[in-house]
Amino acid sequence: MDGFSSNLERGDRSLREGRYAEAESALSAAAAADPRSVKAHFKLGIALERQRKWAAAETAFREAVRWKGDHTLAWLRLAAACRRQGKDADEEHAIREAVRLAPGNAEARHNLAVTLARRGQLGEAVVAYAEAAGLAPRNAVLHHGLGLALAGLGRYEEAAAAFREAIHLDPRRARARVHLGDALKRQRKWAEAAAAYRHALELQPERSELHGRLGLMLERLRRPGEAATAYARAIRLDPDNGFWVGHLGMVLERQGRFPEAEAAFRQSVL
Repeated sequence: MDGFSSNLERGDRSLREGRYAEAESALSAAAAADPRSVKAHFKLGIALERQRKWAAAETAFREAVRWKGDHTLAWLRLAAACRRQGKDADEEHAIREAVRLAPGNAEARHNLAVTLARRGQLGEAVVAYAEAAGLAPRNAVLHHGLGLALAGLGRYEEAAAAFREAIHLDPRRARARVHLGDALKRQRKWAEAAAAYRHALELQPERSELHGRLGLMLERLRRPGEAATAYARAIRLDPDNGFWVGHLGMVLERQGRFPEAEAAFRQSVL
């Protein structure tokens, strides 16, 4: 077996076994022996990626696409390496190239959507998320991301529909339930928002802000006793949060529970 083949095989084996430094050494030797080997450059990029050597990984993936321009996965890995270095324009270019090469690849469109959303290009992100969800309609992550992009544009009714689809696909996706509650709150659908927060709390009962958000909705529904209970739970989990303490004081005052309200107000200004 020649040097190139033996190093490629050794590097491949080391990569599979999680010995990334050894894989890097062997695959670097293989790439040096045959600079046009797409496989050597791509696997070297993976070994470097696993060691968080992003700049070197970028170089390896660039070599892979240099010799095989239609290597979709190499373009996606190149995009990831660029993202880790804050090279937004290079990241977007690489992802768009992957989408161009594989228009039916849901992962590529998802990555594009995430990049666009992170850069504040929410209109384009909505399109990319919708296209990705169309390609992989059973993927809850895609519907959740679509909902976040729609909410960022103020399209709360559509966002709520997307969050509901994410929840339907993954009922234990607590963050989707929280975001559904937020979208419903924006539409002044207090009862539905309260129900969404309650469902989220079934999955994450230790999150103080969820108890607080539920309390706000119960206040809107003129249910001060239940609101007080929700605020008290929020405070128990986060005693230093003056916002929830202040709201507890207000609902206690409305119930005529003045000594308790006064104690809450005093605590809120400490």
